[in-house]
Amino acid sequence: MKYEYIFPDIASFLAKEGYFYELLNPESHDGVVASEWLEKNFPICPSGRIDWQNVVDCHRHPWQSDEELIALFQNVIKNEKLTGEVVVLWTNVLTFGLKLDISTLCKNAAEVFSEDWDTWIFSLSELYCIENYHEGELCFGYSPLISTPVASE
Repeated sequence: MKYEYIFPDIASFLAKEGYFYELLNPESHDGVVASEWLEKNFPICPSGRIDWQNVVDCHRHPWQSDEELIALFQNVIKNEKLTGEVVVLWTNVLTFGLKLDISTLCKNAAEVFSEDWDTWIFSLSELYCIENYHEGELCFGYSPLISTPVASE
């Protein structure tokens, strides 16, 4: 069966604004399927969310408005001193993912989060994930597969 993949609206917005990003084919990117990477590095609940109860030292933040979500997200980036490239995936597995710099993502967080209900933002190199759950929770944590968080350079 051939699937029709979805080009995320945020990609056009980023291009128009002059930001650099890379589209990630939902099937593979350089031999790594982004959603499979997430499943291999984090415990996943049957509902598709990360099982944050099994992620040591994770941070869970409730939010009630889009403005609060953006502020919480920007605080996580600042407080955790996150830098470098990240991958962004959304609930719809047929949507192309994005690979972009976290600073670009931070500046355009409202557009990224408005793309779909749930959003996963993760670093392939530093093994952390930020999950935005549509019912009002923003979570951050490092993969349980590493004993201590990888320091940012």
